[in-house]
Amino acid sequence: MFFSDSSQNTFTFNDTVFNGTMFWNLGENAQSTASNSLGVVQYAGDKLDFSNVRYIHGDPDCDPTKVIPEPHAILVWLLLGGGWGAVVYLRQRSTKSAEMPDRLP
Repeated sequence: MFFSDSSQNTFTFNDTVFNGTMFWNLGENAQSTASNSLGVVQYAGDKLDFSNVRYIHGDPDCDPTKVIPEPHAILVWLLLGGGWGAVVYLRQRSTKSAEMPDRLP
């Protein structure tokens, strides 16, 4: 991602191939220019000047509403919590055993 908040003509590209790039020119009245370029790219800005460009939106079979499952975060948290609980329990147990006087028969 390339970001600029300048009000000048910041991004200018001629005969360029893009592969998953973003150009955000958020300055007031800023202009980005691209000619003879292709690929996967995202532009954001007030003025965009394109000539002879062939851009695609990534994978045409991609479903943007598809939910991507989170990798077993609950299991990880349970393991971390159980490990922390075991450490606390063992520390308390060793502290209590050190405080108890030895009993002689």
